[in-house]
Amino acid sequence: MWPCGTAAEVGLVEWDTLEDHTQGFRESPEYQQRRSLLHDFYEPFPTLEHYERIDHM
Repeated sequence: MWPCGTAAEVGLVEWDTLEDHTQGFRESPEYQQRRSLLHDFYEPFPTLEHYERIDHM
């Protein structure tokens, strides 16, 4: 939950598997470069959440 008066941004990225994100992307040289350039600008660092699609209930 966000405190009153603050903005929230939501980005949706679909991966074939969780490991495609946590290992393939997050461990890639490209992500490491992006991280070194941009992560100091996040205050606070964004919360990332993973969701799984449920097709039938």
